[in-house]
Amino acid sequence: MMEYLKRKLCRLENDDSWKENIPFPRYYEENGKIIKETENGEKYIITLDKNHKEVITGKIR
Repeated sequence: MMEYLKRKLCRLENDDSWKENIPFPRYYEENGKIIKETENGEKYIITLDKNHKEVITGKIR
């Protein structure tokens, strides 16, 4: 599942204009980490556990 998500994210262009059309929460890769962005602007680093459920491993200021 994580590899599938990474492949999909790599296909997006480098500009951020695509983010405007995607509802929250938004998921994208930044510096090799999967980021979850919420509507209020908070950003979290996530991973997937063995059951493919997201696990928050950190918060970005």
